[in-house]
Amino acid sequence: MILSALFPHVNLGGGATHGLRYAAVLGAFFWTSHVLAFLAKQAVAQAGTFAVMETGYLVLQFGIYGLIIGRVFKERRLAH
Repeated sequence: MILSALFPHVNLGGGATHGLRYAAVLGAFFWTSHVLAFLAKQAVAQAGTFAVMETGYLVLQFGIYGLIIGRVFKERRLAH
């Protein structure tokens, strides 16, 4: 909820890809804190496979989030 509330206050340019750009910035931050930090703290037998799988999951998760939040706020801007 906090990340969604911050969205209208972050200026990453307008257009249809605004939500995806916002999600990419957030996703990159979460990737470093979830994937890199985990690999640095834990002994993972197949670190490369783990990193690829987690990266794919985060790309999917934040890609969907970016599409949805971009759409919600686009409709909200059009309504005003």
